[in-house]
Amino acid sequence: VIDRGGRLYQGRPFLNNATSLEDLPVFALGAHVGGGNTGNIGVSLLGCYHPPEGPSCQQEITTEALDTYVTLFAFLSERYGVSPSQIRGHRDFSSTACPGNNNYELLPQIRTDVTQLLVTGNAPIAQAAMSAEVDDDGVVRVSWEFTADFGVVGYRLERWSDGNRDAVLLEGTGAAPSTFADGSVVTSETVSYRMYVQSADGREQRVATIDVALDLPSRHTLAEVFPNPASGAVRLRYFLPTEGRVRLEVFDTMGRSVALAVDEVQDGDRWYSIPFDAGQLTGGVYFYRLVIEGFSGVVYDKTSTLVVTP
Repeated sequence: VIDRGGRLYQGRPFLNNATSLEDLPVFALGAHVGGGNTGNIGVSLLGCYHPPEGPSCQQEITTEALDTYVTLFAFLSERYGVSPSQIRGHRDFSSTACPGNNNYELLPQIRTDVTQLLVTGNAPIAQAAMSAEVDDDGVVRVSWEFTADFGVVGYRLERWSDGNRDAVLLEGTGAAPSTFADGSVVTSETVSYRMYVQSADGREQRVATIDVALDLPSRHTLAEVFPNPASGAVRLRYFLPTEGRVRLEVFDTMGRSVALAVDEVQDGDRWYSIPFDAGQLTGGVYFYRLVIEGFSGVVYDKTSTLVVTP
């Protein structure tokens, strides 16, 4: 049995530790697929998936549960000599909706992932810990360190939301501690940051995950540009609580406009993260000004400083 957190609960014949997981047990009665009750292995996922009715039902399997599924099936395949091609859904043998439409559609990919895991193995490449904090400008600052290194040659930091990968934020080599400032999250949501590592033999593993909940400001906000000072790409961030016409402009110290970054009507209740190439400017001090117009005229007007280095 696997719960939505990816925790695995051992069943018969391991009840009360009567049999060690290191031993090779006989097949246990009780899997009941097709009523045969023997010659098969049953793995159950806790949850309600099909049909998704009521507040207790979930549409999608969690990433944690799916990872456990793949690892468990690889273990069972190797231990009992069962080909991954034999992984089936309950509905293949009985008149039932189990394991749910969304889960059933994942079976081909699960078979592929199990087959790949049997080839590469899952000996740990590293262990890592992550932390994150959100500053007042809505920037998420993610930090990590590797607590164990068994041959890391590279790593990748990804951001996920709603079960989908939003972005590959950073790729690097080695296993040194580091931080990353993510200023591209724009809506109020819970996002997940995941750290993956690679080994010299081509294996890849996820070694750390942290979920971060973002709260939106209640008023118009112009964030401090980062990085600042800058010599290349920067991000100009601001928050709109309501729809408005936005004009974001960059000026030199003489008050002359040198760049118009935004001039349009934009939706409210979200952050905006505008990329800007400061490298196109000569070194010196500049000002970026955000003006927002609503139905009653200008509702927000603020200017901040940007320092450009040669």
